Amino acid sequence: MSVIGPAQAVRLLAELVELDRQIRTKRQPLSLQQKQRRAQIAQDLHRWALARQRSSWGGPGEQRRAPRANVRLRVQLAGGPRPVELQSDSLAVGGMSLTLTFATRLGDRLHLRLVPPPPDEPLAVEGEIIWFNAARQRVGVMFHGLDEAGKELLERLIFADLVGGGTAE
Repeated sequence: MSVIGPAQAVRLLAELVELDRQIRTKRQPLSLQQKQRRAQIAQDLHRWALARQRSSWGGPGEQRRAPRANVRLRVQLAGGPRPVELQSDSLAVGGMSLTLTFATRLGDRLHLRLVPPPPDEPLAVEGEIIWFNAARQRVGVMFHGLDEAGKELLERLIFADLVGGGTAE
């Protein structure tokens, strides 16, 4: 696979956004060829973003397998009498970081509702606390049971932020 540049990343993002728009507006699944093309675009953007981020992280011990973006997403924590409103600090397809105003422990499970900007629909997902910083009240949440549509939504939001100048809609 050849390395893509910023201009190619913008073109790929535009194609990805268009495919996702077709799914939302036509409410029909993509053809096999379109699904394969979307998967290839996501894979190319994933590699591009990881390579770009790894060079800026500078650490050979970096363990992230997915690009992370500073996407501020409205998040609702369910499970009580009413949802608790939160906001993500950063987002990856596999998880997110959040600021919490209550104590938590490693391994705690959270029922989350991610609320992207319209026209996208909210996404229910279960998360597990995998790290926390008590001083800053920040936690890392790993997603469990994310379906394909949820993964595609998160990819689009993340790639739009990372490509810069791109738009998720």
